[in-house]
Amino acid sequence: MRTRALSLLIWGGLLLFAVPVSAQCMLPTLWTSSRDSNIVRQMPVGDLSAVVDFEIDLGPTNPVVGVPGIAYDAVSDQMYLLIQQADPPGAPPFLATWDPTDGTIGIIGSVVVAFDCLDFNVDGEVHTLSKGTASPPQAFCELSLLSGTPSDLCAITNPEDGQTIAYHPPSGLFYQAAGDSVASFREVTATTAPGTPCTTTSITLDAGVASQSVSAICWSETQGAFLWATGGADGDLYTVSTTGASTFIGVLDFDATDMTLTMEMGPCPGTDFRRGDANGDGGVDISDAVFILGELFIPMSPTGPCQDADDVNDDGGVDISDAVFLLATLFIPMSPVPPAPGVSICGPDPTMDSVECLFYPSCL
Repeated sequence: MRTRALSLLIWGGLLLFAVPVSAQCMLPTLWTSSRDSNIVRQMPVGDLSAVVDFEIDLGPTNPVVGVPGIAYDAVSDQMYLLIQQADPPGAPPFLATWDPTDGTIGIIGSVVVAFDCLDFNVDGEVHTLSKGTASPPQAFCELSLLSGTPSDLCAITNPEDGQTIAYHPPSGLFYQAAGDSVASFREVTATTAPGTPCTTTSITLDAGVASQSVSAICWSETQGAFLWATGGADGDLYTVSTTGASTFIGVLDFDATDMTLTMEMGPCPGTDFRRGDANGDGGVDISDAVFILGELFIPMSPTGPCQDADDVNDDGGVDISDAVFLLATLFIPMSPVPPAPGVSICGPDPTMDSVECLFYPSCL
């Protein structure tokens, strides 16, 4: 969603002129936590360098040494944390609510076992995995939002250290990733038989992520894939599909052992794209003009990933004139070419208008 506003300049009771304010969009925002730090970090997925730090603080008598789990519950519009205190040493973390706007922490209760990572399903139920060791299996559990007490669902047996889980809304299933050196990825079906193995389906990862450790995953509706953080400081962030295909996004210069996504209002990003590449295949040809005409006139036709690319003449709208403009560019000598960024170079839209580009994978 994109909204625009006008800043009014008034002098002596007279309206002199209106200045457009930057367009605002609901942007996917990444929140990360670490079992080895009391800092939660927030950043737009589109700009991983714009990091805001939040200190999780319970006061001098209750020092926090780690936040092994973080998850946003869309049902209650509430953020939840697993918080690890210094005292008593070795005690399991406790489940808590957290309000980033004022730092308020609401302690729910001990989770009894050393759990890592959190995520909610569509029903507002929070799930977790027992802390990874070299001796599997690891318990897959649901936590009580009233007491923090775990209910054992089943066990995930895998040969790798470390683990993280994420809920996949399209399938209604959880996915688990693990591995300190070589990553593995599997779909998980809870058997609700404590102590017995969960039903899992392994997924083959591509070379981009398979050879690296994994520390955290979460589902991104915007990307239609999981966000996947490799382990350790200066790790990388990827998207990973349910088939194991990965795309590099950027570098995280801190350790993230769990993460979650929210949608936050902010300035619309200047997503790079090629004007005229309506179908998003990375090139501009007659198929793009056909694609635009299909969008406009053929019911149930697919919509391209970037409407700015469809706005070939950059007039702030998408209509038949854009298809005509593109066909003229392609087949009529001396015809005008599409405005910046053009058809061959990736770049942002220099024009402020109501047409937006939420995602254009060919320029990533």
